[in-house]
Amino acid sequence: MGRKVATEENTRSNLFIVALARTGHGKESARAIIKTLDAKLDLECFGAEKVTSRAAIERILSWRESSLFMIDEFGLFMKAIMSENAPKYAMEVMSTFMEVYTSSGIYYGQDKASREEKRFEIDQPCCSIYGTSTPETFWLGLIGGTSKIRDGSLNRFTIFNAPFNRVARQRGKILKTFPKKIVDRATYFKNMSITPGKVPGDMTEETGSPEPEIVTYTDNAWKKFE
Repeated sequence: MGRKVATEENTRSNLFIVALARTGHGKESARAIIKTLDAKLDLECFGAEKVTSRAAIERILSWRESSLFMIDEFGLFMKAIMSENAPKYAMEVMSTFMEVYTSSGIYYGQDKASREEKRFEIDQPCCSIYGTSTPETFWLGLIGGTSKIRDGSLNRFTIFNAPFNRVARQRGKILKTFPKKIVDRATYFKNMSITPGKVPGDMTEETGSPEPEIVTYTDNAWKKFE
């Protein structure tokens, strides 16, 4: 959905997700399927698997404004960037993700030291994260940065815990096709204009400024949401 849809109060479709499961529960399979789907349908949503600085995140989002960051060993990643002794460039990774998370207007990147280098200016970026980790590594990784957890960074994440007991092993075959419902839905959003119903012609991610379609609430839905 990227920058193409918003709710009436301008909430966007980006998600920060952490999937926790023990070793051997299939975390790598899930990431591989997402990357295969992105490549097979030419969705152009995959951003990166490793980021080490604010500049790297801003560079990726300036290249692909709607990006999914898939980070393996997310517990070790959090430990590295949230430790009280982490270097400044590492500490800025989470603060950058936090800033981008709520950027429904123009996101202005960090000013450059050199006048020849332009700062990144990104129109309504849509940044999502899918991190995977074992539960032990993830929770232990946060111990060193307990003061930083209170800054609201963890509030933005939805955390899913796989059952402790491993499910029966499946004899999975190489994935060559995807369910039609998933393909149709992904293709629909890929081909959707970034200015739906407002500008004639096909407005893609690379052309024009997004004017997302507004999804309204029924009164009953709003009450439940509140």
